[in-house]
Amino acid sequence: TRHTTLDGRAYLVVPVVPIVAGVLNDHLVPQEEIAAFVDAWNGIPLPVGHPMNAYGEYVSANSPEMLELSIGRFFHARMDGPRLVGELWLDIEKCQRLGGDAVECLRRLEAGEPLEVSTAYFPEITPEEGIYNGMRYVEIHRHLRPDHLALLPNGIGACNWENGCGAPRTNAATTA
Repeated sequence: TRHTTLDGRAYLVVPVVPIVAGVLNDHLVPQEEIAAFVDAWNGIPLPVGHPMNAYGEYVSANSPEMLELSIGRFFHARMDGPRLVGELWLDIEKCQRLGGDAVECLRRLEAGEPLEVSTAYFPEITPEEGIYNGMRYVEIHRHLRPDHLALLPNGIGACNWENGCGAPRTNAATTA
């Protein structure tokens, strides 16, 4: 964890593991699909929670309205075995301006406390049942198009802390 500036703004930079290949929410996310376009993960927004519209439907974080609620970006994406690793770049001033859960995310990460995260992407879905590492799946996600990485101060991600995801995480192959 470190502090830096980007475009004249102060950021907290924290190592993160957004996703590990495997079965998430009953669907298989293969390592080769995460890695196929690893650079596409760079720059995705960091909203607090998954963005929703006025009707309670999940939406892309890449609209002006949703970006206003994002507290940073994900950068330096790379694969480390089955894990996507990189860095959360949290805009400190924006976290403080938004308050509430945004400040709580900043506080936890500055203190080195665990924070759950959740990837959001648009996949091509292949209906196919099987077992992967002892876990049953009913479909396979391919050709992932990353949209955002939600920070979850009050929730648990499909690829949660126990599965090796979250922040802060040391981005080394020996750490889970």
